[in-house]
Amino acid sequence: MNGRNITFGKVLREKRIGRGLTQRELAERANVDDSYISQLERDYKFPSARTIEGLAGGLGVEVAELLAMYFPPAEVKEQTAFVGRGDEAGAFERCLAGPEGLLVVAGKAGSGKTALVNERFIPACRRERTPYIYIESRRLTSYRGFLKDLRDTFASRKGAYRAFDEIFDQCESVERRLRGRFKDPFSVQVTGGVAEAAPEGDEELTYAEKYMYREAERLLTEEFLAGWRASSSKDAGKAAIFLDDFHDVGATVGYWIWRFVERLSEVGVLGRKLLVVMTAAPPRMPAVPEGIRSVRTLELKPFSPAEVEEYVHARGLKPTDDEWALITSLGGDVRSLKFWGDYLEAAADYAENRLGVAEEALRRLDEGLSPHLADESLHKAPLLLVKTRRLLGHLTRLQGRLAEAADYYGSAAALVESSTEGRPADMGHLYLDLGHVSRHRGRWDEAIAFYTRACDEFAAAAEAIGEGIAHSSLGTAFRLKRKYSRAKQEYRQASTILAGLKDRADAGPEARRWLASTLSNNAIALRLEAEELMRSGEEAAAWKALERAKATCQEAVTVSDDAAETAVAENRYGLCLFTESRWPRAAGAAAEAAELLAEATTRHRRALAVFEDLGDQYRVGQVLADLGVAAAQQGLVHDAIINLKNSVAVFQQMGSRYHRAKVLVELGLLSEAGEQLSYFAEALAAARDHNDESLAEIAAAVKGTLEAGDSRRARQFIDAQTAADAKLGPFFEDAV
Repeated sequence: MNGRNITFGKVLREKRIGRGLTQRELAERANVDDSYISQLERDYKFPSARTIEGLAGGLGVEVAELLAMYFPPAEVKEQTAFVGRGDEAGAFERCLAGPEGLLVVAGKAGSGKTALVNERFIPACRRERTPYIYIESRRLTSYRGFLKDLRDTFASRKGAYRAFDEIFDQCESVERRLRGRFKDPFSVQVTGGVAEAAPEGDEELTYAEKYMYREAERLLTEEFLAGWRASSSKDAGKAAIFLDDFHDVGATVGYWIWRFVERLSEVGVLGRKLLVVMTAAPPRMPAVPEGIRSVRTLELKPFSPAEVEEYVHARGLKPTDDEWALITSLGGDVRSLKFWGDYLEAAADYAENRLGVAEEALRRLDEGLSPHLADESLHKAPLLLVKTRRLLGHLTRLQGRLAEAADYYGSAAALVESSTEGRPADMGHLYLDLGHVSRHRGRWDEAIAFYTRACDEFAAAAEAIGEGIAHSSLGTAFRLKRKYSRAKQEYRQASTILAGLKDRADAGPEARRWLASTLSNNAIALRLEAEELMRSGEEAAAWKALERAKATCQEAVTVSDDAAETAVAENRYGLCLFTESRWPRAAGAAAEAAELLAEATTRHRRALAVFEDLGDQYRVGQVLADLGVAAAQQGLVHDAIINLKNSVAVFQQMGSRYHRAKVLVELGLLSEAGEQLSYFAEALAAARDHNDESLAEIAAAVKGTLEAGDSRRARQFIDAQTAADAKLGPFFEDAV
């Protein structure tokens, strides 16, 4: 699938919308039910071959166009992180074809030496079918191991290396004896057969040990060369050895590798059969010994501004203005550009819901960046690691892995506090993220503390939009604690801040989006307050609160120029109508209640169509659940069950365990006795996999529902569940 998150449903929806057809119109053309088209587009079902042919005919396309996930484009552009360096690549290819035997690629850290080898030199070897071995010098701990890797990589006839393994074992024996007296015998400098004095507190090597040490490595070298000449005498072309960052190799291993290259030169193998390529950062690169002939040196410079632009284009990156300013501030440093490019690619994958690809790339980036935080040559490394971990936090939070998300946000916050590169508002955003995680875990007080700190950070940084978002989030936390007065107070404060920004050219679109979101959330608080007032018998106050809730939803629609937020407000207006329908129904006015429910359903469906077109699966799942509950209130049990099942499927596909558990409880309420218990058991399992707070909430709902019916049956179910998993016991005991 070439990394694209393509499904049959997405292709079908794209083709249908592209031809201006509704689901009903396509269903008529393909001779299927319109609800079936909806299920296909959500990937709940996959059609038969005959149905695919009918759909293709109805759309006027070839069958292969609907099966794009199985028919990738004929040409797939191979992305590269490297551009330019044509002269250097040409020099390497001339070394492969000519007499040069040693190629030294020099350049300061970050100039692109490793990228040049991996993305220019090694592909050239593959094109020419040249055998090669790539070695990271810092991982070389043994000259003996270096030779064995060469033998294993290049030996076409292992028999030519008659005594190699025997001598290799003898070398190991010498090392074991030396390790009895020295922690690391390879740290002993050897020059001209003489070992340096041992560090204070250690013993000096004896003459015999020095001789054995040197002679064992020398014999192994000669045996390898003899075997190499015998096994490659009939082969055409060269083999290439790449020693990356050779300045990082240990002193003793480095000494022996230089001796090896000298010996290659002496016996006529260097340049004729073997090409050695070393990359190194001056001035740490040791001088090339005089005995090595035919040496070529390439010195790398940072990318020019034109090469930076070419690099961004070659990777298909689409940075924002702020990101572009940051990229140009890297000074053409190739390593930094590659890391930032990796991040931008992962961020694009995340935005397009390719979550698995994004997570894998971000984890690799985190692992690659972490060792370099103190490396001043890697530009903006702390800032990039903060962004990487924050995006990993978003990704794991979206999948319900809340403890993991909290760890990522926490480590990012610690980096911001210890770094001089972050903006003051960065801490505000991270406190917001930590508050969101705590809120999703049901830890309301913890969420309130984080949101309050976010408000303070944004206020100190004079970042008004951030402050408005923080107050809006604080309102949601208070709403979840059922402190509706405080929630409305925070929503009002957020609305005031954001309304003051909505007409500004620089901040207007984001401010209007968040203002619409805040108004919609305030409407939820007003609706819930109205339900509470009605339960306590304060009908006049309840009606007043509900009217304000509906007016607030309408205001959100008016303010918003964002399709998603407009649809959210529409859906929440539908929820207000659903609440309103309960009261005439309780008073026996069934017709009035039915009219309100019908209007609520219409608004839910309008919102659902928008979210489906936007590909917003989370909100699709939520609206399907709302439609299911509304259908149940209208006595349309079959429709209710279909919508709720579709909602469960969406949340299962997303990995959202908590929301799936809540909808499963609703499904249980509409099901027969045996099936009901099955849904409740599945809901408990999903909540248990999410976190303890979710489990407590779902256990309370299940227990309350069961005990409202047959208490004996409820007891049997609860006993069976706690017997299967003792962890459930306290939750059922505490559930009220």
